[in-house]
Amino acid sequence: QTDFSASSAMRGATVAARMPRARGWPTWIGHAAASWSIGYALLAGWWLSSGALKPLRGSLTTLLALGSAWLARRLARAAATGRTSRTAGIIAWGIAATLLLGVPDAQVVAFLAYVPAFVLGAPFGWPPVEFVEIMSWPVQNQLACVAGGALWAAAALAHSRRARGACAACGRDAVMPAWATPSAATRWGTASAYVAAGIPLFYAATRLAWAAGIPLGITESFLREGEALGMWTAGAALVAVAAGGAWLTIGLVRPWGEVFPRWIPLLHGRRVPPWAATVPASIMSAIFFAAGVDTVRAFVRDGFPAEGWGTIAPALLWPGWGAALGAATLAYHLRRRGPCAWCGRD
Repeated sequence: QTDFSASSAMRGATVAARMPRARGWPTWIGHAAASWSIGYALLAGWWLSSGALKPLRGSLTTLLALGSAWLARRLARAAATGRTSRTAGIIAWGIAATLLLGVPDAQVVAFLAYVPAFVLGAPFGWPPVEFVEIMSWPVQNQLACVAGGALWAAAALAHSRRARGACAACGRDAVMPAWATPSAATRWGTASAYVAAGIPLFYAATRLAWAAGIPLGITESFLREGEALGMWTAGAALVAVAAGGAWLTIGLVRPWGEVFPRWIPLLHGRRVPPWAATVPASIMSAIFFAAGVDTVRAFVRDGFPAEGWGTIAPALLWPGWGAALGAATLAYHLRRRGPCAWCGRD
């Protein structure tokens, strides 16, 4: 692998030398990515031995996971020495993109949407869907890959920042781009947040119509079939989840997204930790984007289903949902990050 220029490596080493060794995510994120990769290799080996994976696919998955663990160890060593490699950084971003954008599909979105409904409705035996039905093996694998993708993205981000001589924790260097200033982030972040909040409401409108007996975008026969099976009752729970997600998205640009409001017990008046919003929102933006791309791919291949356009049309907007939510989350981060505890830049 080819090292970056000596000046970039020297700047990265200087910044790394100022960072506390015992704390801060850039110091341990490479080890975390390596641990995940080793764990996934062991899991793939178990799948292979149990017959869940075909021999060739299982062997390749195991080897790739072990190879990524070795690369993650290199990133971890770079965190301590300040040395960086262009090739290592490119591969790290490729692994993160594959896990976050190439693996998830609409199944994991459905699972995450049903979780709040199960938590709130469990005492009442609702929704009328068994949890094991949505927590299938593909969903479990996708959730594991999303977790690993988040770790790899963080490791790649810290590495790329270090490579250009910026602070690995906050990404700042000597010059701040005009678009990254708090005032600029407020402008484009607000527009992105409202776009991201509006897209899931289209999905909610179709499911609410079905629950009310209105065949919006579907055939009459499919509506009656769903009513007989109780599908639209369960779908009504997703309406509440979609509306709640839209409301939380607006919080990225509202004061109550920075300070807990009065109606939240114990926490009201306290500052919302930025990571509490940016980490889950970043992960969800990647999931929505990936699931949307998978839906668009299916639409291009097969067109609208026989049951009607309403079964798939809302999900065709999900790539835009993921992109807009990601932009709104980035703007929120830029507005709230404050002075860096590592490099001191404001």
